[in-house]
Amino acid sequence: MQAPLKIRLVLALAGLVVLFACGEELVGEEIGCEWFEGQNCWKASLDAATSCFHPEDQPCQLDAGGTRCDFGDGSRIDFTVPVDISSVGQQDWEQVWHFTIRKDGQACLTFQEVPGQLHQLETPSGTYSEKLVNVGIQITCPTGERYKVLVASNLAYCENARDILPGLFYSTDDQNTSISFFFNGGAEGRVHVFTALLP
Repeated sequence: MQAPLKIRLVLALAGLVVLFACGEELVGEEIGCEWFEGQNCWKASLDAATSCFHPEDQPCQLDAGGTRCDFGDGSRIDFTVPVDISSVGQQDWEQVWHFTIRKDGQACLTFQEVPGQLHQLETPSGTYSEKLVNVGIQITCPTGERYKVLVASNLAYCENARDILPGLFYSTDDQNTSISFFFNGGAEGRVHVFTALLP
């Protein structure tokens, strides 16, 4: 049986009322759905990392410890948080993602998440981050520009929210022999990052 599709978007923060950093305030220009619909620094960050992505027909092979995945072209993924191989395919499978994709021996993409608190993407263009501050979201672009969403739950009403909002998506194949990982919110919606064959 195929495991449930797992989606975590910026709107997943909407139901949380948490102080991510005590006393911290949102700064920068206030934004809403229009910012996410148009060209923005999240999309630009994904564009900058295009050479790091591998199509679904070029999977990597995950090691038994869930810490490294090697591609045929010599690229690899190092998982700071190991993939929980024993839980893949189970209904309650939830993976925390923190990994680096290396190409020609150099890091070309690093993604880190703290579910419900932080998403951070490092690419050749710099670091994009979004974090929960009270009930809002603070976005910092690689250029240093900052944007704020005052009430995260408002983003749930954006048209095509699952396509336009930054986030991640992952699932297994029907036989639970591989994992596919995507980013949401790209220029064309969902962006395939890698497929990993399980050991």
